[in-house]
Amino acid sequence: FSVLLAVAIAMFLPETLPPGQRRPPRPSELLAGLAEVARDRAALQLIGAAACNFGGIFLYIGAAAEISYQLLRLAPDQFGRYFWMLISGFLIGSQLSGWLAGKISASGQLKLAYVLMGSAVLLNLLMAAVVDEHQWWLYTLPLALYAVGSSLGFPVLTLLLLDRYEQLRGSA
Repeated sequence: FSVLLAVAIAMFLPETLPPGQRRPPRPSELLAGLAEVARDRAALQLIGAAACNFGGIFLYIGAAAEISYQLLRLAPDQFGRYFWMLISGFLIGSQLSGWLAGKISASGQLKLAYVLMGSAVLLNLLMAAVVDEHQWWLYTLPLALYAVGSSLGFPVLTLLLLDRYEQLRGSA
């Protein structure tokens, strides 16, 4: 399937960069571009921020079975409830990011994203300390809120990184 997909992309997906901005697919040039990015402290901070945002989500995903079965006491056929909130958060955050694009600054959108993610973490800690009932919807609300913040911030971080290296855009 992967080979078929690669062939279909090569044949039917048009190149979006003008010919003068295209980069040849040489591994040495790709590695040189990656090395250039790796030496840039600001780029590494943007990459680290994006990685930590998704790291928070993947921590939940990795612990999904334990959380679903032990904490939320869900049956095997109810396992999807855990992910419904996560996917809903991603979709809402993505839509919100599109609506806010051009209406608020990049820093304003990032601040909002981190306020949402930080609030989700605090809410989760508070609920773990105070709430004794194991209501699946109650415990997954912070997860959805974190996913909204992550989806809201990731496009901004990506664009800030791409803007630092416009000459390397064709390398991806």
